[in-house]
Amino acid sequence: MGKVRVIYEKDGTVSVVHPVKKSIDQIDACLDRATPDGSDYDDIDSSELPGRDKRYAWRKGPDGGVIVDENASEPTSAKRDAIDKLKALGLTESEASSL
Repeated sequence: MGKVRVIYEKDGTVSVVHPVKKSIDQIDACLDRATPDGSDYDDIDSSELPGRDKRYAWRKGPDGGVIVDENASEPTSAKRDAIDKLKALGLTESEASSL
């Protein structure tokens, strides 16, 4: 499918850089520019990435690459957080959701 760079973040998550499709020299230069100095990374084929439905749970695999951490918590949405804060202030679910 195409080469991507998986950057392993210090918090255990991963970032994936998808370069624009040009010549191989331009792809490598793009990936290098997008990688912070000193970062741990691997270049893999994009077909090796897990499905995006659990993107929040992508982590570095034991041998590099990307795995899905089944124990990762699904992030809450900003809207849900805002509704919960409004409910804590005394609004009902209906009132908070209508704003």
